[in-house]
Amino acid sequence: MRRSTGIRRLQPAWFKVALVGLLIMGIIFRFVNLDKKVYWHDEVYTSLRITAHTRSELVERAFNGNIIAPADLQEYQQLDSNRDFWLAMYLAGIEDAQHPPLYYAIARWWVQVFGNSISAIRSLSVFSSLLVFPCLYWLCLELFESRLVGGVAIALVAVSPFQVLFAQEAREYSLWAATLLFCSAALLYAIRRQTKTAWVVYGVSLIVSLYTFLFTGLVAIGHSIYVLAISPSYSLSLTDFRFHKTIVSYIVTSVIALIVLAPWLYFIFTYIEIVRATSGWSSISLPPLITLQLSAFNFSRSFVDFDLKIDDPGAYGLVISILLLQIYSLYFLCSHTSLKVWLFVLTLIGSTALILAIPDLIIGGQRFTVTRYLIPCFLGLQLSTAYLIAAWLSSIHTFWRKMGMAIATLLIAIGILSCVVSSQAETWWSKVVSYDNPKIAKIINASENSIVVSDAFATNPGNVVSLSYLLNENVRLLLLPEVGSSLTVPDIPEQFSNIFILNLPEHYLNQFQEKYRSNLTLIGEKTWHLSRPVEVEG
Repeated sequence: MRRSTGIRRLQPAWFKVALVGLLIMGIIFRFVNLDKKVYWHDEVYTSLRITAHTRSELVERAFNGNIIAPADLQEYQQLDSNRDFWLAMYLAGIEDAQHPPLYYAIARWWVQVFGNSISAIRSLSVFSSLLVFPCLYWLCLELFESRLVGGVAIALVAVSPFQVLFAQEAREYSLWAATLLFCSAALLYAIRRQTKTAWVVYGVSLIVSLYTFLFTGLVAIGHSIYVLAISPSYSLSLTDFRFHKTIVSYIVTSVIALIVLAPWLYFIFTYIEIVRATSGWSSISLPPLITLQLSAFNFSRSFVDFDLKIDDPGAYGLVISILLLQIYSLYFLCSHTSLKVWLFVLTLIGSTALILAIPDLIIGGQRFTVTRYLIPCFLGLQLSTAYLIAAWLSSIHTFWRKMGMAIATLLIAIGILSCVVSSQAETWWSKVVSYDNPKIAKIINASENSIVVSDAFATNPGNVVSLSYLLNENVRLLLLPEVGSSLTVPDIPEQFSNIFILNLPEHYLNQFQEKYRSNLTLIGEKTWHLSRPVEVEG
């Protein structure tokens, strides 16, 4: 007999009606205005990967000092009959091994069937996000033995602004969330049933999740701690070392999963220098106060997200209230459930949070501020919050039932409002380096005889392609190799009277001003406008 979590099994009729309504609303939010937000830097790399193009090819052919049109950059986002599936996966392993191939393999098939428009590519993530609901419900049944908790969890996730936002992103993170939930539920099922079939289900789900995103390994560490902690005591004598059946099954399953992952690990270790170069930004430290502020905002975004900035003092009342509720939900979970329940949630959260945060504290970095890395933490906190609300709703005391109803209504209302605001926006905080591209593109498109100048440094290639999706066809681009100390300012034909410079070094900007006898005006993040005089010195 498993210990009850204290949540009644019966659900009032209104709850089922409300749940269906919220689920439908959440699905609508995931599909509405699917192509409205900017197709940003990372999504550009999704298209590069699934079409068997590479960053190095893009830089070599497009960033060579020639003047090109936006459509010329789009060629590197299109399927080519001469570049097959296996070439796409091989090139991805060489140039982007930190992102396993499963999502991109599915995405290639998807665009072959449905086309490569922004809506078509993003729709794969939408459909992937719908898998979260049955997986979440199964996990709640295994963990809490309560349909009420499962229903509350689905209601919260359906209108979670964070979940909706990433459901509209042409990346693997919605699929990763679904595989994490399925994998976690499968582990609890295998522990409960102790059959070979159950362990096979867990093993396959673990492999699928690892091939979706490698940070599943952090969750697997949490699973290991959980399995060891809940297993009955066993002898530690060197002459009589007996593993419990659960531990043996778990170890065998995990080892098999690692063996199956070995082909992709080959790419990671073979091209480790490329992996370090492309992920090196995460080791750059942020000021401690910025890190604290970003973390506070990130952990509140599962329930509230109006694209507020950390320098907006009015946002902190709501953010801190959400954080306090989440902290209390963890305390309530630990004090009202058995070890097998609360430990699972804590290891789901802690194995990822600690492994990301500790290196940042010791050697520096910003890993803990990257929201997509923290998806397991957000899922764990949504589970604990759902349990808290369900416990209040099922209380024998009227006050706590009203409290549960009030908190649930408030969280859902804020989530719905956040999703409404986000659905109408052209950009959002998650677009990072491409955040200002819609604003920049409008200014460029409104100017006559415009040309955009940039180089192949860091995120520029992907960000320029992102910008190209928004530019008029008459705009031109002058893309240079990576600007160094010796590269001179190019001679731009006199027909271009408005020059827009994207993320070039300061000394190069000064040279532009001197050569074209005009001052630069900042129009967006690291983007300047130079209005050229009629007469220009040669």
